[in-house]
Amino acid sequence: SGFIQRVMEVRSALPVEVVVADNVKVASRTDGFIVGSKAFHPDVYLYDETRHDIKNQTFKLEIIKSERRLYLPKGVRVAGKLRGVSFSLLKEHSHNFYHFMFECLPKLIHFQNLPYLSALESDCEQINILIDENIPGQCLEALRLVVKFPFSLVLVKEFEVYACERLIYCSPFFNALDNTSYQHFYPEDFYVDRYAVSLIRDSFSDWSS
Repeated sequence: SGFIQRVMEVRSALPVEVVVADNVKVASRTDGFIVGSKAFHPDVYLYDETRHDIKNQTFKLEIIKSERRLYLPKGVRVAGKLRGVSFSLLKEHSHNFYHFMFECLPKLIHFQNLPYLSALESDCEQINILIDENIPGQCLEALRLVVKFPFSLVLVKEFEVYACERLIYCSPFFNALDNTSYQHFYPEDFYVDRYAVSLIRDSFSDWSS
């Protein structure tokens, strides 16, 4: 009879990792990447069919005898190859204002605060930033305000895949496992990371004063 009330609870922050991978493919509306015949996606391997909804994204999940496999359905096409260094801000809801501002953009801010950015800049003229083609105008303006290095925007359409010569991947700050069908709410499945929020707040504090 009704959903259980969501009680506020402090969760342990996920470790945020930034990795560099060569010769990978990035799919639209998907927070993951493909290397050869292997695919990586953080949420898919946390998915529990007894408590989570299957996300609407380009990667599809298939479970056969408890073995999980990711695949790209028919209709997905390779739109091009990006030379040099790329950074993906794609996610299943990255065309939404909230999801872009608090799940995607913090990754870019976190990355550009790391010490080895200068080494990457010396190796390339600019970094490709992959974003959803339907990103709101406010998000695009916010991105242009906070990025401190030369970049080129790549607008990715739904069902498109880009091959990247070198990809910088930043892992999620927090879990975002959907639950609209099951009555019990599990706090570890969805929460907002304070550090991610602080990155956005601090980045725009100078502009608001």
